[in-house]
Amino acid sequence: MTSNIVPLIDCSTINGNFDEISAIDLNAVANEIGAAMTGIGMCNLINHGVDMKKIETIYKVSDKFFNLPEEKKLKYRCDVQTKSIHGYGCAGDQKFTEATELKEWWYVAGLDADHECKYPNEEIPEFKLAFDDIRSDLKNLTKIFLRCVEIYLKLEEEFLISKHQNLGLKKHIEMRSLYYYTIKPEDKIPENSIRLGEHQDFGTVTFVMQDLVGGLEVKTSDNKWIEAVPVKDAILVNSGLLLEYWTGGLFHAAPHRVKKLPDMRMNARPRQSFVYFADPDEGTHVYPTLPVLPQKKMEFERFGNRVIESTSFIQGLIDASTIRRY
Repeated sequence: MTSNIVPLIDCSTINGNFDEISAIDLNAVANEIGAAMTGIGMCNLINHGVDMKKIETIYKVSDKFFNLPEEKKLKYRCDVQTKSIHGYGCAGDQKFTEATELKEWWYVAGLDADHECKYPNEEIPEFKLAFDDIRSDLKNLTKIFLRCVEIYLKLEEEFLISKHQNLGLKKHIEMRSLYYYTIKPEDKIPENSIRLGEHQDFGTVTFVMQDLVGGLEVKTSDNKWIEAVPVKDAILVNSGLLLEYWTGGLFHAAPHRVKKLPDMRMNARPRQSFVYFADPDEGTHVYPTLPVLPQKKMEFERFGNRVIESTSFIQGLIDASTIRRY
């Protein structure tokens, strides 16, 4: 039986530079992280060392962008014909279920993100800088988190970290700023619409920073939906499908979604979140390093009990959820 509350983990003893954190402190927090990720599949990290003022800056520049006139935003729309997902996306560009998803987003993706022309710097000069500024904080947190996973699972030191050396250089997504705009009573929206359809994340681990509006739900390993209640200045962490496969199903890749709220919370103000995807280096081979859990054997049949290449796996899932505009 899993908990109905996303566990809260205090990282104050391990929130410094990765190379300066003691093994004793890592071991203590690793046990808490392992218990959370093998249970509900998510946890909230507090006192994590990431500068939340930088996240507030991302929210501010994102809000400016999403409130630009439509024609200006569309100048930066993702170029799906070239399979580049860097840039702007809006309702109708992506869906994980048959429901219409009522959201906008900005992707920072791979090498495309290096080019100044790929950002709305003309309209918002500080836009690119806001995303660049948070990168080192999140890379450090990724190393700390992966080391805790290695400790908990008794994996060889650097087993996971060594496969995540090129964060931000891959071809797929690195960061995503999401904007769930307000819905007015007079707005005509599809009956089957949702904010974000049910899905599991694709890669290793995802770090989610969300405002306090709410709406995010997670499905536990007991197949019960619970609300991932926002915690001020916390970072929500969830396993991706590749980490689930790597661990033989022990680390649960929790399905999640964002629903339309029945009350006025999302009508009074938009919901914003910022997401950082820590995925393996291009060409990484992923396979179960632990015995596959009995309840996961049927689910893992889609992998054919074989080694899978991380980049093509993730790209395939991105393609499957992207609506082509030809």
